[in-house]
Amino acid sequence: MNRLFKFFGIFITCALAVLLCSLSTSASASSLIRVGLVREFQNRDVINISNTQITIGVGNDGGFTPIRNLNSASGFSIRATGGRVFIQSGNSILHNFDTGANAQIVAPDGGFIYIGDNPFRGAIEFRAQGNWVSAINVLTIEEYLYSVVPAEMFPNFHLEALKAHAVAARTFAYNQIMAGGHHAQGFDLCDGVHCQVYNGAGNEHENTTRAVSETSGLMLFYGGETILATYHSSSGGATDNSEDVWFEARPYLRSVNSLVEHEPLVWTRTFTWAQLTQAANAAGADIGSVNGFSVSRLAVSGNVTEITLHGTDGNWTVNREPIRNFFSPIGMVYIIQKVFHLVMANQ
Repeated sequence: MNRLFKFFGIFITCALAVLLCSLSTSASASSLIRVGLVREFQNRDVINISNTQITIGVGNDGGFTPIRNLNSASGFSIRATGGRVFIQSGNSILHNFDTGANAQIVAPDGGFIYIGDNPFRGAIEFRAQGNWVSAINVLTIEEYLYSVVPAEMFPNFHLEALKAHAVAARTFAYNQIMAGGHHAQGFDLCDGVHCQVYNGAGNEHENTTRAVSETSGLMLFYGGETILATYHSSSGGATDNSEDVWFEARPYLRSVNSLVEHEPLVWTRTFTWAQLTQAANAAGADIGSVNGFSVSRLAVSGNVTEITLHGTDGNWTVNREPIRNFFSPIGMVYIIQKVFHLVMANQ
């Protein structure tokens, strides 16, 4: 989710059926979550830690078992060799973890761990894959939200808006965790727009921290279950029914007009036929060279929900949200309310 002006895409149609409730015991605010730092610290040959003192240990069952403290005036470097994690100071190996161990470090005084200049709360876990190492931040969901809310909404917004966003972001995070989309990678959430933008402790702001604290543990429920609390930077003037985006109809995600975006922004992007052919090939479409394009279905809002590409060897159709992913190999395209700007340029 991108940080611009946030307007919730929740738009409840049956307000009495949507409840604001505290987290259950299984999802309490003290529960630790695992955030994959995929944007900057995934599959690296080395990850540098600026702290001069760290406690190393092993993560287990949501806890941390310390091994010993390490000191280095020049900081530490984390590397992987043959699937094992090594902690070094300069050229000296200070500790190596057993293969498969949940190698973690924390600050001895309970402060931040600095990866380079970036501060992080909680523990940092390192995972080895061959000779590559990746970082995972292990912290509470409330500490996670201290960073997410100011990354996704400007902290100078009204406190009540920030509190509403904190509730939505907490609910969205919980649903992502329960869906388990990143479990195969060893973490619950990623730090990018696929989940919610998370930047560590460096972007925390007193206003958004207050909003998180004053709504601690609160989430949105419908029919006894947490809702899919989606939100967005711009609706383009109207939201869509959930089945026009993600296939499944949800009674609380119905198309409504925006109360504030009367003249929504419109982006345009120009593609060549060769680029569309490239995107089609990347998506596995076997239609030869693309030489035609059509919008084959619109949602009730006027947003595009289906496109068809015409090629020298056949046609290929893309539906709903995968439309965005289809354009990724050739650059992001923005599809805004009632306008689908796709201009074919000469090759």
